[in-house]
Amino acid sequence: MHFTEHIEIDKLRVNKNEYKRQREVNAKQFDEIEILDTNKVKDEIEHTELVLTDYLSKLVNEAESKTRREILSHLLIVGDEGSGKMSFLKSLQSQRFIVVTLEETFDSKNLVGTYVCNETGEFVFKKGPLTVAAEEGMWLVLRNIEKCPPDLLSFLLPLTIENKLKVTSSFEITPKLGFRIVALSSQPRIVKEKTSISPFTQNLHTIFLD
Repeated sequence: MHFTEHIEIDKLRVNKNEYKRQREVNAKQFDEIEILDTNKVKDEIEHTELVLTDYLSKLVNEAESKTRREILSHLLIVGDEGSGKMSFLKSLQSQRFIVVTLEETFDSKNLVGTYVCNETGEFVFKKGPLTVAAEEGMWLVLRNIEKCPPDLLSFLLPLTIENKLKVTSSFEITPKLGFRIVALSSQPRIVKEKTSISPFTQNLHTIFLD
């Protein structure tokens, strides 16, 4: 009897340790998704490094006009470090967006989501930023697009062409109206030269912040 209890206690301890390890892995891979609302950050614009000169106002109007006319169009914003790419986005009217800073180690799970272990030890699907943005009709902002692995961009390509993404044979993402991909880069060469991400970026409307 005591031997059985000892086995059960050890088993419980192992399960708790495995659960803790899995939670730590999930925390690193899936941070809490932050949703930014331009309606709530207008006051911040006045205190950022971006000054809306006539030229920048023209670019803002161009972006807003483009997104109104072509509801399925996607954007690529290019500018040097510190040029105010995020502030430029926040100056646009009535947009909600999720920001993802890309890394070379990213794969589709980082954007779509994956199964994670919850508090009860069950595996449930945790939505990634792409899935949340698509379902809610928000903008998905991809920072450092030049660092995105080419195979991940190939995976995302159908979204910019057909406005849908077949993740698996039983899971397809069809974004809600309003969804848009906005890629950010500090390297003009990705537009001026042919690179490994050109098949993706050539489908985006490019705005240069000089």
